[in-house]
Amino acid sequence: MNAGIAEVRQPIAELFRNAAPDDTVLLYYTVHGLRDSHGDLHFALPQTDVGVLEVNSLEASFVLTQMNRSRSQRQILILDCCYSAAFMVTHIAGSAEEKAKRGESADLKKTDFIEAGGQGRYVLAAASANESACERGGRTIYTHYLVEGLREGSAAPENDNTTVQDLHTHVCRMISSDEASK
Repeated sequence: MNAGIAEVRQPIAELFRNAAPDDTVLLYYTVHGLRDSHGDLHFALPQTDVGVLEVNSLEASFVLTQMNRSRSQRQILILDCCYSAAFMVTHIAGSAEEKAKRGESADLKKTDFIEAGGQGRYVLAAASANESACERGGRTIYTHYLVEGLREGSAAPENDNTTVQDLHTHVCRMISSDEASK
């Protein structure tokens, strides 16, 4: 809470730096997401000036750099913020067409994920690259359904284990249902 840029960067860097190849690294980050004039995603901090995001906000590219440098072969990044899918659009390699497609949807993003080996990277985004994350009563709907799916087992009611895909499917289904009931 109310941490500066150094206090935010250090634990993220340590999380990924200290991970062994067989570790599963999970970074769940809920914050205000902002995009700069180039479309790059930034995570707001208390000192962030929206006019100069690159000065006192955490750049999504910093997070990606730490992920790329990590020895961990299994990484999960959950971004619960506005414009969170911009992480994939502006920071994950691909053609312009692929990037545009990623920005159109808040669907689960698989990058370098090898199903059979259980290695790779999942990035779950609460909002598309061009939309705000939904809130109700000061809490995000995405986190509400994420926690519900894990706590109650509703993300994979017929399985002993809940996969990242199960969790993502549950959250998307519940948010769609929630929006349809309005």
